[in-house]
Amino acid sequence: MRRISSLMAAIILGGFCATAQQASGGISPEMMTTIKSAYKNTPADRAIRNAITANDINSLARNLDARRPVSSEFSHRVPSKGITNQRSSGRCWLFTGLNVLRAQMMTEHDLPMTELSQNYNFFFDQLEKANLFLQGVIDTSDRPMDDKTVDWLFRNPLSDGGQFTGIADIVGKYGVVP
Repeated sequence: MRRISSLMAAIILGGFCATAQQASGGISPEMMTTIKSAYKNTPADRAIRNAITANDINSLARNLDARRPVSSEFSHRVPSKGITNQRSSGRCWLFTGLNVLRAQMMTEHDLPMTELSQNYNFFFDQLEKANLFLQGVIDTSDRPMDDKTVDWLFRNPLSDGGQFTGIADIVGKYGVVP
């Protein structure tokens, strides 16, 4: 067990020496020799070896610097003209994107109030996703139904979820309507 741990430490400490790596991507005997010879059994090497052998990978990979408090200070403020209620539609991405556009439109055109149609853009979002699903079916038509990709396609044909890039693409292609 101790020998395996030392070998693992040597591999990790030695790094990845690409010069001895085989063209196929495997570890060559020369690469293994280079890795083993990089381990010098210094106090620092022993401390690292002890840490590697006595801790699980999740503890070792933890980045404590990333656990610092997140600043809640923002450098930009997006003007808001109120919010629209999505209720439980699952389309927060769409409502948020259209609310940002609505505020800009109201400011630029000096409008006291306006609302943009979420249904209009949601229709085209679903149309694009249906087309993507059907293209996936065409692309995998030579595969059996129990193929992982085919199975995933038919379990997830459409969703109402999205993100900023989705609203940007839909609005860019189909526009908005009040």
